[in-house]
Amino acid sequence: MNKQEYLLSLKALLNQYDIEEDTKDDIMNDYASLWQQYQELNMDDVDITSKLGNPIDIIHELTEGYVKKEIKAHHQKKSFHNKLIALTPFIALVLFFAGGFLINQGFIFSWIAFLIIPMTAIILEGPHNIIEKLTALSPFIAVILFIPILGLWLNLWHPGWIVFLMIPIIGGLTHPSRMKRFLISGGLLMTSITFIILDQFLSLGVFSISSYITIPYSMLVFIPVIIILLVEWIRQITKNGIMYAILLISSIALYVWISIEYQLWAFAWIIFFSIPVYAILKQAPKSNKLVALMPFISTSLFMILGYFNYWAFAWMVFLLIPVVAIIKEK
Repeated sequence: MNKQEYLLSLKALLNQYDIEEDTKDDIMNDYASLWQQYQELNMDDVDITSKLGNPIDIIHELTEGYVKKEIKAHHQKKSFHNKLIALTPFIALVLFFAGGFLINQGFIFSWIAFLIIPMTAIILEGPHNIIEKLTALSPFIAVILFIPILGLWLNLWHPGWIVFLMIPIIGGLTHPSRMKRFLISGGLLMTSITFIILDQFLSLGVFSISSYITIPYSMLVFIPVIIILLVEWIRQITKNGIMYAILLISSIALYVWISIEYQLWAFAWIIFFSIPVYAILKQAPKSNKLVALMPFISTSLFMILGYFNYWAFAWMVFLLIPVVAIIKEK
């Protein structure tokens, strides 16, 4: 390369780093002067380039102690995100008390404000893929839609619960197999629509289901998708171990038994936390296990305290999530 090409290449590389303009100008002037000196010694461009060093080879030595602009911007962005995430417990706390005191019986649903904590972390520091990000957010979105809006406001607990099917519907879209995406997400979406139509026909008296049918009719609607999921679970079980199958079957059985025997449908669902908890204990790095477990621990403690009518204080357990994360980070 000739002198102009050499200096342009060097300048382009220097511009990638967070270096003061005066310093860059000094470096450029030094190399322009050296090139001129070697030219006066009748050296050709190839020999001069070899003598000075290829810009790509010497850039690390010239920029020692400096960082690339993109790395600095990333750190600044990450720092801002971390500060915002650190503020969310206090924002949630303000919203919780504001909703509780300013709205009639607001404490019944104002605890939803604490979902801001994990949702903010997922949005700012979660997966970059939009489908994966929506999958991570979907449980919190479903809770927000179901409890305060469909349940408490519109009194549509049934069939409002079907909103939780958005979790596997969105999650199914991340499957690498196009056929599995169609069967899981498409199948669940179609059966959900079918169920809502059937439920509306039943409520309007278009037809009725005999009282002797003990299995909830809604389960019949999901039989095709249940079969698909069972096939997928069996494949995963043979690949990853039978413990997942044991946890799944035992969780379902325990949930149904406790709910029927003690009428704890609203609380017993935390039993299903055993599946992700087991996965975290088995697969997550040792240093991150406790942080990853805290949302499940906090939610379980919240529901248990609520069962004993300590809702007024139960919200404080959600503060364990950022507290543990901060301690572990240090």
